[in-house]
This record gives sequence, C-alpha cells and structure tokens, in this order.
Amino acid sequence: MSCVHRQLSQLCGVWRWKRLPSATTFPCSTFCSASSEPTDPIEIHKRKLFLWFSHLPREEKQFGGYFSPDTMHVDPLIVERKAAERVGLLGSPFRTRDLSSSSVTVEQLFEPADRSVGRGVNVLLYGAVGTGKSTVFRKLVLDWCRGTSLNHFKLLIPFSCEDLSQMTKAASLRDLVSRKYLHLRKHPILSGEGNQAEDVLFLFNGMEKINLDFRIGATELCSDPNEALPPTVVVVNLLRKYLLPEASILVTTRLSAVDRVPQRYVSRYAQICGFMDPDRQRAYFTKRLLQDCEGTSRKQEAEALIELLYLNLQRESQLAAACFLPSYCWLTCATLHCLHFTDASVSDPHAD
Repeated sequence: MSCVHRQLSQLCGVWRWKRLPSATTFPCSTFCSASSEPTDPIEIHKRKLFLWFSHLPREEKQFGGYFSPDTMHVDPLIVERKAAERVGLLGSPFRTRDLSSSSVTVEQLFEPADRSVGRGVNVLLYGAVGTGKSTVFRKLVLDWCRGTSLNHFKLLIPFSCEDLSQMTKAASLRDLVSRKYLHLRKHPILSGEGNQAEDVLFLFNGMEKINLDFRIGATELCSDPNEALPPTVVVVNLLRKYLLPEASILVTTRLSAVDRVPQRYVSRYAQICGFMDPDRQRAYFTKRLLQDCEGTSRKQEAEALIELLYLNLQRESQLAAACFLPSYCWLTCATLHCLHFTDASVSDPHAD
C-alpha cells in the first residue's frame, strides 16, 4: 500500500482535486443556437445543457473515455439539517452510518408540497471539500435535461458563482441569463409577470467564491428582472425573494460559508456527507474499476482488488477514514488504474 500512497500523493500534487469544469464553471462565451429551424427555447436549453454537462474533463479522459456521469455515479449521502445544526461538523465516519436512514435526495428538498403560495423554496446544500457537491450539481442538471428529475420545473438555470464574481459591469437578471443562454433572451417565463417564475429553478454553484452583502443599507432592493445591478446584488435579491419571489433556488457551498446567507432566507438546509458507509464506497469502486474490464482477462484482477478494498473499508482502517470523501475514492481508483490496468507502452495522449 506504500506504493499506492506515493501514487496518490503524486496525483494529488498534479490534479489538486479541481472541480469538474462541466459542473462548476461555464465558458464566458454564450450558448448560441446552432439550428436555424424554429424550436422551443426550453428544448434548445435542455439539449445544450446536456451536451455541456456530459462533457468529460481531462482527468477522466486519461482513462480512455470509459466513464460517463451515468456509468460511474454513486449518490453520496445527503442529510437534511435543522437551522441550529447547520454548522455542526459530522464526527468520525465510523460513528455516523446511522445517518443513512434519514438521507434525502435533492429532488425531495424541492417537493411541490413544501412550497408556499407565491413563494419559491431556497435550499442551501453544503459540505466539506471533496464530499461530492459538484458531482451532485452536475448529475442534477443532466437528470433534469433527460426529464427524470425535478419535472415540475419547466426551466433550470445554472450559474457558476466564480464566473459571477469576475463580472464587473452591472447587468439585469435577464442580461445575466441571456449572456449565458442566448436562446432564453426573450422567454416570458423570466419577465416577472404573473406567477410564471414558479416554474423556474436557479442553481448557484460554489457560493464561497462570491461576496454577498445582505445588509439593507448596502445592497439595493430590486424587484425588476430588467434593472441593471451588480451581479452580486441580483443574487441577493433573488435569495431575499424581492426579485422573482416565485422562483426556487439551489445554492451549493462549502461548510465554511454556510452562514453567508442569513437563516431567514433559507427554506431548507442539507448537508452532503460523501460516502459515509462501506457499501457506497464499494459501489463506487466497482463501477470505476470494472467499467473498462468487462469481457476482458483483467476482470478477475479487478474483482480481487475490489474485494481487498472492501475488506479494508470494513476494518475501519485509515483508508476507510479517508474514503468517505468521493475525491479520495477517485484518487484511489485512479492510482489502481494506473498501477494495474495501464499499458506502460501506451504513450500519454496529452504529453507534449
């Protein structure tokens, strides 16, 4: 295992567990329609989102393109928290497995029965670095595009808070949307008229990357989606429910930034806890290590590795303590893949 540990350290140094680009950051260029045929803007939106969020980052492509968000996804544990519990740290993974019985899905956090008349739900999903926030964000978008999740929302609009923090010019909400998604530029669902916005879900990923000021004297109140303001002010007014109060919002953030949104503006808190039990970890290892071995002579070797990993996880070893983080599970699989399933004679396609 010392060899594996050295490989993990090297991978950590090179990769540094960067967020998946397809989940947390969007290019500055606008999504433009490639078709001249008249098409429903929302259907265009779904198609473009699906193509972008299905894109494999370079870290995954190095394994030969065997993996996809569908084939390798394992749901991390998500637990709903009361406001008083929101900043509480989870203890040792070995003492928190009973939390699995109270787990929820993101879709359950937005059940229509929980919504007040004329007022959307604000959900704050938080967790430590590496627990799977970006992966959940990505999978949620893909599932909505397929029509398998959050079907009661006609429109889902993802934003990267890191991108928003780099914008210096004032812009209205509709400007922010149209800059990213040109096909939604004139869609009436964002006009603020009637209660059309109740069919909209905004997603803001990585709130720790943006400075939000909720003080009334410091941040102008705004209820007009066409009024140009600094992007941070637009986000604050969405969360305050002054702007499009019928719309629902999902915010993801690190544990350290939970209190940046005042409690009165959060409908529900949910903590993402990673892979808190050996069964989730084993499911992840199985999908990762067996995916490219099916029908080959290496399948038996992969199964033996998975069994060895599972035995270590059950023993509450140092490996088990670290593998509650999906990021560490990724590094473990990447190392084992390089050691056991990579042909040394094959050159790196990304090498100069």
